[in-house]
Formats: sequence, C-alpha cells, structure tokens
Amino acid sequence: MKVVKFGGSSLASGNSVDKALSIINADPERQVVVVSAPGKRTEDDIKVTDLMITYAYMSLRSNNYQDIATRIFKRYELIAQYFELPEAELEDIKQLLLTLPKLSYPNNDYRMATFKAHGERLNAILIAKILNHQGIKARFLEPKDVGLIVTGTSNNAEVNPETYVNLKRIKAAKDEKIIFPGFYGITPSGHIATFSRGGSDITGAILARGLNADLYENFTDVDAIFSANPHIVDQPKPIKRMT
Repeated sequence: MKVVKFGGSSLASGNSVDKALSIINADPERQVVVVSAPGKRTEDDIKVTDLMITYAYMSLRSNNYQDIATRIFKRYELIAQYFELPEAELEDIKQLLLTLPKLSYPNNDYRMATFKAHGERLNAILIAKILNHQGIKARFLEPKDVGLIVTGTSNNAEVNPETYVNLKRIKAAKDEKIIFPGFYGITPSGHIATFSRGGSDITGAILARGLNADLYENFTDVDAIFSANPHIVDQPKPIKRMT
C-alpha cells in the first residue's frame, strides 16, 4: 500500500485534479490520498487557504462575509463542473463553508485554524465525490475519524504518539481509495489544530508511518527537486538523489 500526497498547485483546477486522479488510478497500490486545498491557477491567483484566512477575519469583524464565502465556494464548484458532478453533490460542501462563522471556538486562534483547515477538508470531500462519480470506490476520512491527535498550539500542532496506535485500526478494501485532508489534526478536546504551513506533507508522513505504507509519494507540479527555484532561476539543475 502506498500513501500519496498532492499539493495545492496540483489540485488548483479541474484539469489539474484530473491529472492527479490519473496518477492515483494508474497504480492500485495508491490507496491513501492526502490532499491540500486548491492552490493558485495562475501567477496572480489567490490560494484557497489565503481566501479562508480572509474569510475568518471578515467573519470576525462583521456579518458582511457572504461575498468571500461565495468566492471560495466557486473554486470548488468549478472543479466539480469540470467533472460534471451533479450540483446536489455540492450542497454539503456549501453548508460546511457557510456554517464556519456560526460555530463556537475556544478562542480566535482556534477559529483561524478551523477556517484554514477547511480548505483541505472541503477539497478531500469533493475529490472523494468525484472519484465515486467516476465509478471508483472512494471514502472520505479525516483526523477525527481515525484519531489523528495533536498537541501544541492551534496553528503549530505536533502529532501525539497515540495517533500511530489509532491509525493501525484503519482498514481499506483492496479496490478502495481513502481520501484524507492534509494540514490538520484534532486536539484531545476535539478542536481542529493545524500543522505549520505546508503541513499536508506532515499529514502524509504521519499516515505513511501509522499505516506502515510501503512507500510515501509526494507529488508536485514541477518535474524534480531543483538546486534553485525554477520560477526565479532559469534552468536550475535537478537534484537526482537526496539522503
């Protein structure tokens, strides 16, 4: 069994999600899929995570946050439309998004963590729906379902060793894909707390260890790990092996 993780730029649009699904379906061993929130589609676009941060701030300051919520939902809706997913399948995603400002939080830090984590959470729900729509058996699971317990602060969580015991209880059928949101875990008191930025990579590593995966594959939208940022430096050398 393999755990695979896709970053936000690899899931930014319907076309990019389609490519990710092709990678997933190309290998039946790729059973556990960790997803990030949709990233930038173009250089001047805004990541869903950053939109969620704006949503959290706006919902604190006033009740005038409908426009930003609509803008966020549109990102998921466009991906769904690419796959011709029935509109009714998006209703729970919309309601989860609109309910966020109405929930009770221990403090504003946990409020922010919950808003940010929903970029990943909603995307995982959506991708599971898309796979099932395509006739591929998929199941959405999240930290509270599997006992991915974290400690530390609300926005800089650390995995609790108890998590690895809990993860051993996950059972997946051979023909099933488990779609899991990255970036966050659940505190012992049941609140969402996020890892540091880029935390979906951490989620993938936690699942790979806890499930005793044969391999953890971390996919991105570039062809290699380069010696410099290819968006800044022209034709940097790829690093073929790292230890």
